[in-house]
Amino acid sequence: MTFALNMFQLEAVLKRERGDMSSDEVGRQSLVQQNIELRRKLEEEHSNYKQKLQFYQDGQARQAQLVQKLQAKVSTHLSHMHTLS
Repeated sequence: MTFALNMFQLEAVLKRERGDMSSDEVGRQSLVQQNIELRRKLEEEHSNYKQKLQFYQDGQARQAQLVQKLQAKVSTHLSHMHTLS
C-alpha cells in the first residue's frame, strides 16, 4: 500500500521536475491516490464487518434452535414423569 503510494508520488514529482506537472497538480494527484486507497481500505473493512456480523447471527440462530430443542426435551421428560406419578 505505502510502496504503491510512494511510487505514485515519485512519478508525480518526476513529472513536475520535467515540467509536465505543476506542484498543485502533484498535490492533487497525491490526494486522489490517497482517497482511492482509503476508499478501498474502507470497503475492505466494511466487507470484513459484514462477514463477522453474519457469522455472529448464524451462531445466534443455531443457539436458539438448540435451546428450543432442549426445552422440548425437558417438556417431554416432565410430561413423562407426571404420567408415571
